[in-house]
Amino acid sequence: VEPLDRAANKLVVHVAWCGDSKIVAGKYDKKDVETIVKETKDHTPEDPVEAKRIDERGGEMREIAGGSKRIFVKGTNLPGLAITRAIGDLSVTDYGVISEPQYERWEFSASDSIFIIAGSDGVW
Repeated sequence: VEPLDRAANKLVVHVAWCGDSKIVAGKYDKKDVETIVKETKDHTPEDPVEAKRIDERGGEMREIAGGSKRIFVKGTNLPGLAITRAIGDLSVTDYGVISEPQYERWEFSASDSIFIIAGSDGVW
């Protein structure tokens, strides 16, 4: 979070995330009702851009029971990873799973009552 710029009447928040960790920005209205105004999207095989990278690098994506797609080393049943970006999962880095976080810069009016929540998939 950048220091509040009262002259420009804005609050700037820099967010970076990887995998299925999510960041949500919301605001309270005058009646203290919360509204989600921004949220990150998960890095999964369902995302066409992410899936293209996995496919181009030789990863295998298969749908499992329940309908979600997982990433496997071609010809094996491992690791069955549900995300296309992961920090520290070295078993599939050769197959397109990367550790590079996605970055966005979010701007809000300084007069808004903003809150930010970040959490892993276990929170959501």
